[in-house]
Amino acid sequence: MDFSRRFLTLFLSLLPILVLVSVLTMQPSFGANGKTLIYSISINDTVTAGTAKNVQRGIHLAERDGAEAIVILLNTPGGLVTATLDILQAMSASEVPVITYVNPQGAIAASAGTFIFLDGHMNYP
Repeated sequence: MDFSRRFLTLFLSLLPILVLVSVLTMQPSFGANGKTLIYSISINDTVTAGTAKNVQRGIHLAERDGAEAIVILLNTPGGLVTATLDILQAMSASEVPVITYVNPQGAIAASAGTFIFLDGHMNYP
């Protein structure tokens, strides 16, 4: 089984857990076997320099803790170009796969959010 298929299977099996932790920013979630560690980062408003620092810190913590994946939950109208570029650079350099997910139902990923969404290693609308 190739990497992307295994990754998709892992993600889909953990989706209910990811939805539950979406209200918590950068909190680890353990799967049923107690071994899977996935970090969740929420972007729920305008993308700012603070948002970029939050995402960078979350990626750093996920790498440090040996997480299996990072899920970035998006609901943003967009924001600053410089902050977006910092986020894209951190995501591209991440040693941990980054999943981008537009959540909850009716959420948007406009402007800067679109670039963040598309830069994820895996994307789910």
